[in-house]
Amino acid sequence: MLKYSSSIFVLFFLLQWANAQKTVMSLDQARQYGLENRRAMTIADLEILSAQKRVLEASSIGLPQVNMEGNFQQFINIPTSVVDASFLNPNAPPGSTVAFRMGTKYSMNAGITASQLLFDGSYFVGLQVTKHVAEFVGMNKTQVAADLQYQITQAYFIVLMAQANVEIMDSIVLSTEAIYLKMKKMQEIGFMEQEDVDQFEINWSRALAMKNNAQRLYTVSISMLKMQIGYPFDQELAVDEKLNYYLNKMILEYGELKSNLEGNIQLMLLEKRKEISEYELKYKKYVHFPQLSTYFQHQYMAFRNEFTFFESGDWFPSTAWGVTLRIPISSGGMRNAQMQMARIDVLKREEEIAETRSMLMFQEIRLIQEFESAIEQLRIEEKNVTLALRIYNNTSQKREIGTASTMEMTQVYAQVLSAQADFIRACSNILMTKNELDNLYGTFNTLIETK
Repeated sequence: MLKYSSSIFVLFFLLQWANAQKTVMSLDQARQYGLENRRAMTIADLEILSAQKRVLEASSIGLPQVNMEGNFQQFINIPTSVVDASFLNPNAPPGSTVAFRMGTKYSMNAGITASQLLFDGSYFVGLQVTKHVAEFVGMNKTQVAADLQYQITQAYFIVLMAQANVEIMDSIVLSTEAIYLKMKKMQEIGFMEQEDVDQFEINWSRALAMKNNAQRLYTVSISMLKMQIGYPFDQELAVDEKLNYYLNKMILEYGELKSNLEGNIQLMLLEKRKEISEYELKYKKYVHFPQLSTYFQHQYMAFRNEFTFFESGDWFPSTAWGVTLRIPISSGGMRNAQMQMARIDVLKREEEIAETRSMLMFQEIRLIQEFESAIEQLRIEEKNVTLALRIYNNTSQKREIGTASTMEMTQVYAQVLSAQADFIRACSNILMTKNELDNLYGTFNTLIETK
């Protein structure tokens, strides 16, 4: 008795451990898990960090620039200078010259230079450009996250349909097996021909093969979902609800869905790109403005015939400051061409926005019609499945009493399989079309912002 109780305890422990190892996720949980674990999000974060650093890099140009410089020089041959001889000797003959070496073998200088940009219109506009580019990169992360949620949702729905297909095939296998066994018993007592029993066995074998194939497809779909959310392949994962739950949920959400093409991330990115192009045009205009800067320099210089800079000798100071004004006059038409190209780029962005908005409006019309058609088709296929099963059961009963042929049973059996396949296809159309609409309206963007 003690041994039996211990076995029960061990079995209970193993079952609890197996359940603990299996993770069950809802659709929202799968989306959130993907946002937290997919490397695509990490890459997007790094791109944002890089863009922020580029803003700092651009802004630092307008801050004081301080540099320390040092220079050492050794003359292998000291330069020779030639001057009029009268410069050194007033009594020298006219036109005579004197050559002499001027300088020392070694020289060294060290100093510090500070400069500050006082005015440059293109700098301030360029700074605005880099900030808008950083915002654009941030929006790219939103697009990555939205695309990721779209892919996760699609993978999750595929799992739901694969799971429903397995359950359907399970019921078909059980009913087909039951009929086959019943017909086999009738054949054993002489009420059924062997050929008819063989036909039922073929139907049962086919149903079993289709069930096994459905199970394999379910395994593949779960693996695809794991890949989309970044979940370990060696750990168990399951969805939390059945297909009907999410079907009803999607249909209800569709009834509350409002047209919001302006929330489309693709359109928002194009609008941001247009803003960047407008600032780039402004930048090209300000390049023609004068640039004013100031500088301060202080250095020490030393000259030696021997390398004794760190021992003794004089270091001569030199200090200077100044202002530099740079006025662009002519670039051979280069700056004007650059400004014209920037203006053309703005016009191109406007055309892209108009073209994209037109395309999105067409997609909206198409998806709404497809969704409404999918709902109608689902209702038809649900009714067809019910009718096909009823016909199948009635024909089975007729076959038992000999008023229906085996051929009729095979035909209604094929009809059941076809009706079930059409039902799964109708479910797929609803789920996938709703996912497309969510992506079109930027629903995933809202989900990202609220998390």
